[in-house]
Amino acid sequence: SVWGGDCGRYETRAEGGRETDYFQVRQTLFEQALMEAGNLITEAEAGRQAKPVIGIPLALHSLEWGVFWAHLFSELGFPVLLSPKTTNKLAFLGVENVVSEVCFPVKVFHGHVRYLMDLAEYLFLPNVVNAPVPQPDEVGYFCPLVQSSQYMCRSALNIPDSRIIRPTIYLKEDPANLAYVFENAFAPGLKPRRSQLQGAIFKALARQMEFNRRLIETGNEIIAHIDPAQPVWIVTGRPYNLYDDRLNLQFGKQLAKLGIKALPMDLVSSDSEDMSDFKRMFWGLGARIIRTAKRILRTPNWYGVHLTNFSCGADSFIEHFYRHLLREKPSLILELDEHSAVAGLLTRVEAYRNVVNNLQEKRMSRKLDPDEPDSLEAAG
Repeated sequence: SVWGGDCGRYETRAEGGRETDYFQVRQTLFEQALMEAGNLITEAEAGRQAKPVIGIPLALHSLEWGVFWAHLFSELGFPVLLSPKTTNKLAFLGVENVVSEVCFPVKVFHGHVRYLMDLAEYLFLPNVVNAPVPQPDEVGYFCPLVQSSQYMCRSALNIPDSRIIRPTIYLKEDPANLAYVFENAFAPGLKPRRSQLQGAIFKALARQMEFNRRLIETGNEIIAHIDPAQPVWIVTGRPYNLYDDRLNLQFGKQLAKLGIKALPMDLVSSDSEDMSDFKRMFWGLGARIIRTAKRILRTPNWYGVHLTNFSCGADSFIEHFYRHLLREKPSLILELDEHSAVAGLLTRVEAYRNVVNNLQEKRMSRKLDPDEPDSLEAAG
């Protein structure tokens, strides 16, 4: 039989009450770390500054490294304007300005940059090549579209070169080298002293590392208080879909309303996981996703969910390894784009919840070996 309303609003019920939205926990820590930067200004204040305003789009790499960017320019004495959270209007602004077919996060990035163009004298659009990695032999590269995002925006939005601060940043390398890179990215009249720049970089990096530590410490505290009999969903993905509520359709909030305990991967420590069987992993975020999947596999009450975007080239490779690693446990892969809706998302989530809960109940009641093969893959 077929039944139910069009939206499912009144048919959806939490099992065991509402859960904490741990995505919001991560977002709160991120916003607190940003606000600790002293020179953040509002849109209304942008036209009343003595020094040039630096605009930083809170999209793509900035949803992971925005604390570093904001504190760096604040330490240098510049007023900093951050773009707001992604809205439908901001997303559409990006979609209508992009000139090539790219993934939704890159389209949204165009919208954030376009918003800042009317408010800031300078735009911080770095070429971020790689990120710090747990092991020295790892390369940790960002996706090519993230690396080249400023080139696409500069061309699509006709931004003059003189308005862009665009250093090529290798975050994996010695921080001392960043001073030279940043120094050459500033316009002559804007350029700070080398010593001032180096000091600002080290202070800003320390703020970023402190934020990262807070995430793991918070996650460890949450995990320590979870009943081993309770299923926990660990959600992997890229910062620009995990931590943008417009891109992920408020995924954390939706799970919390359904009574599902779900942690984003930033709250899960995975650096110690062995990657010797993935020695040639090219992508930094790909390695983090694989490490997290390995920890999910060896933790009996953890279950994996991976958020991805339509046309994500890097994830088209990573998903194969993710499925392979979790072949003995249920796993869910959700593919989203600008056309995705909450109803379709919840259909897959509720089906996966039923499978996970049934399996967990059987394991606890029969004391099944957690290594006993079970398999389900749901993709949408």
